Amino acid sequence: MAHLIRFLMQDHARINRALEAYANAPSNLSLALTACGEFEAHSAIEQDLVYPVLRDEVDADEAEAAEEEHAQVQEMIDQVSDMEPGDPELPIVMKNLTNAIANHVDYEERVLFPALQKVLGTRVWDIGREAFGYRQELQGQIDRPGNKSKPIANTGWTPSKVANAGW
Repeated sequence: MAHLIRFLMQDHARINRALEAYANAPSNLSLALTACGEFEAHSAIEQDLVYPVLRDEVDADEAEAAEEEHAQVQEMIDQVSDMEPGDPELPIVMKNLTNAIANHVDYEERVLFPALQKVLGTRVWDIGREAFGYRQELQGQIDRPGNKSKPIANTGWTPSKVANAGW
């Protein structure tokens, strides 16, 4: 069973580990794209499963602000996706991306997740199961450099170059 808030917190940890792996090799476009892919999967889950609940049951303005932050991050991810290996702009864009994600994650964990927990009650388990299944689907769709494998059924694991980035 998957508890939505715990699932999202684990997702944040996955993103942070991917960003840390990139930070240890700041010219490695492949690691940057892996970190971007982790955020894109997380973003899709929040946009499709979490923010509608946030909008309808907590605060529509908070949902809109969170979606705007995702859009800003996505713009930076698009910049990274358009880069070639050795692009001198990569460390600059990734630094801005890392800061934007850190601020977004901090706000979600301090403000949004407690509000969602309060409103969802036991539905936190149902939506968590949906989120877990959705992530597994997305893992098979995200194109990561050098990763031609598919997720292992019902585990959420996908081999990657980021240590401890699995479930």
